[in-house]
Order: sequence, then structure tokens, then C-alpha cells
Amino acid sequence: MTTEQLVGVLGLLATVVFGALSVYLVLARRYPGQITLVRESTIALFDSIVKNFSDLSVLYCEQPVSEGLVLFRGAFVNTGSKDITPDMVRERVSLRLPEDFTWRSAKVVSASNAVVSRVDIASHELTFDLGLFRCREFIRFEAVVEVPVGRTGRSAPGISLEKQLHKAILAHHRIADTQKVRVRDFPDEAQASRQLRRLRVPAAMFAVIALVQVGVYFFESPAQLRFMIQDKGTPIEVKATPKPGDTLKITGVSNKDYKTRTPVKDFFAIPGLVAKTVPDRSVLTMLLVMVGITFGLLGVILLMIYSELWQAKRLRKSLMLPDGRSEKSHRDRDAPCGAPLPHH
Repeated sequence: MTTEQLVGVLGLLATVVFGALSVYLVLARRYPGQITLVRESTIALFDSIVKNFSDLSVLYCEQPVSEGLVLFRGAFVNTGSKDITPDMVRERVSLRLPEDFTWRSAKVVSASNAVVSRVDIASHELTFDLGLFRCREFIRFEAVVEVPVGRTGRSAPGISLEKQLHKAILAHHRIADTQKVRVRDFPDEAQASRQLRRLRVPAAMFAVIALVQVGVYFFESPAQLRFMIQDKGTPIEVKATPKPGDTLKITGVSNKDYKTRTPVKDFFAIPGLVAKTVPDRSVLTMLLVMVGITFGLLGVILLMIYSELWQAKRLRKSLMLPDGRSEKSHRDRDAPCGAPLPHH
């Protein structure tokens, strides 16, 4: 083994060892408790309902819906590997807003069996009492937020009220052995299904093109021209590569140490020169690599979409939501108004 090869092997081993050690340290030092805030939906009430219907009047707490009112639906899920007990809690889970945002109302709308939860509301903070919060258990809540708006009905140029609220909300807690609150959106199951349907035709086209290319290779049977020459009385097989200046680079096929450069006319004047053809495997290799990369990328895209669908179904099951997230379950409940529900 040469020095360069030894250095390369040692470098690869060091990368693997330090990479594995880094992963181990991250996993070993990570707290087992984890709470995930799932953002189910965020609706700017004025922009989504009132703005497009001039003759429609929508009231909230007996007052017309203002431009800055946003309905926020979310859920807290215990996604960790440890139950969260009341004695672990120093500061309860809360959702905080900046000074120019205001929580108008909030209530818990559903929860796992046996989970007794409560939400306390202040102008800039919602505080949730989760009680005993076991692994995979959840609470779902709804809240109305007043988002500051300007003359354009936007909280910032080019930024929707929903996005501005998402950026403004800060999830906080101080619970023993528990990571920071993880925030994620509810996977868009309908969009993932549409993307899968759209990919069916491109996937079929890629498959047909790949089969045609492989078929053309075997039909055409590309080959390379090789030569047999005598080297000190020993016949060897060589390949000739054209180079500038009417020269050929001659390299041995089996004998890799045989290398020389000679003019074209001198090479073909070699006594006993015998030409033959051999299948060109490099073309097939390149073809298979290109096909593999193409289908690999397509597989990654499909895997990501299927992962989105799988996560949506799993999360829906965890939150006890009906298939398709039936809108009826939302229409049966009004947006929370006034004092929050003290218990679920």
C-alpha cells in the first residue's frame, strides 16, 4: 500500500469514527422528554372570509371581525420517550407573543383520554396546565390572536398575517429532562397525494427512456478497438488513444506498467500487429450510473412524499382526527370567544 493510499484510508477511518462519536454524543446528551407543538391551521379571519364578500358580516364577540384577527388551531403532543409528571414542571408550557400582539381568547377543544388540561390566558401569553402528560398523549386547542396590521391589512410588507404570527409565537417551558418545544406544521396530506399523482407520468417516462437506452446499448453493441503487439517476444494486449500531433498513447490492458507514446504511422508499421474488437463496458457503466442517479433522485422524491403522507396519517391517528380532517368537526365549533374553558 502506498503512502497516499494509507493516508486516504486513515482519513476515511477518522471521518467515520469522529462522525459516529458525534452522533453518539448528541443522542446520549439529548433529554428524553420532548413536547411538539403541531400547527394544525392558521386562518386570517378577515382576509379569508370577510374581505372577499363585501355583503357578508362576520361577528366575533358581537363585534365585526377586524383585519388583524387570526384563528390559530394547534396541538401539544408528547413525542418524547418519557412521561411528564407535575413534579417535573418548574414553569408550565406557554406560548408567548411580542408586545404588539394580543391573545384574545383560547380554549382546549379535545385531549387524550384521562388528560385533564387547562389553558390560562393573558394578553401576551397562553399557559397550559398539562397535568400528567404521558408519551403520545395530546391536547388540542384553539385561540384567537390580534395581529398588528397597517393600512394594507398586512403586518409587514409581503408577509401574510399567518406567517407573521408563526414567526412571533415563542413556545417556552421549564420542565426537567425535557428538550425545547419542537414546532412543526401539520403535514399537507392533500398536497402530497396530488404530488404523487403528478409524478406517475414522469416516473413512467423515465422507466421507458431507461429501458430504451439499455436496449439500444445491447442492440448496437458498442465496442473498443484493441491491438496485440510483441513486447520483448511476449504478446500483450494494448489500447491506443489518439493524442494531438498525430500520436497515439499506447497502454497495456493487463500489463498496466506498459505505457508509451508513438507516432500513428510508426504504430501501424509494427510487425505482427493484430487488431481485434472487445465490448465497450465503459458505455454500459456510464449508462447504468446515469439511470441509477435518475431513479435514485426520483426515489428520494417519492420517499419524501410518502413520508409526508405517513407522518400525516400517524399524526392524525395520534390526535384522534377523522380521515381527511373532516371540516364538519371544525364547523361544529365556533371560534373561542370570551373566557377560556377551565377544564376539558
